[in-house]
Amino acid sequence: MHVFYKLLDNDESLKKKTNNVYFNGIFWTSSADLLLISFIFWYVYKWRFVQIDHALLFSDLFLILAGLAMVLHILSVWKHRRLSNDQLGFIAIYKKTVVANDFDNILQQMPPANNE
Repeated sequence: MHVFYKLLDNDESLKKKTNNVYFNGIFWTSSADLLLISFIFWYVYKWRFVQIDHALLFSDLFLILAGLAMVLHILSVWKHRRLSNDQLGFIAIYKKTVVANDFDNILQQMPPANNE
């Protein structure tokens, strides 16, 4: 992870890709939060406030909101995978030697294995 983040932080061409991944991550986590909160409110209105006239209307609205959040969450996960694969593809093509050198340096700093 240190090699990966060092590369992202020190390469201008990867910074924009990284910002896109972070921005999409906001939608990913927000849609997951909205999905969970919608299901909780759906449960509360559907099963706890049955005697209230507007409860069924609210429960339906929260169920629709949960469905929308599910769709948005799936779309953001797909986009996140596409963006991260784009990052990794760029690194594999243009930064292969940098990554290999960083790993070689890390491996050279490791203590020798104790074979007892």
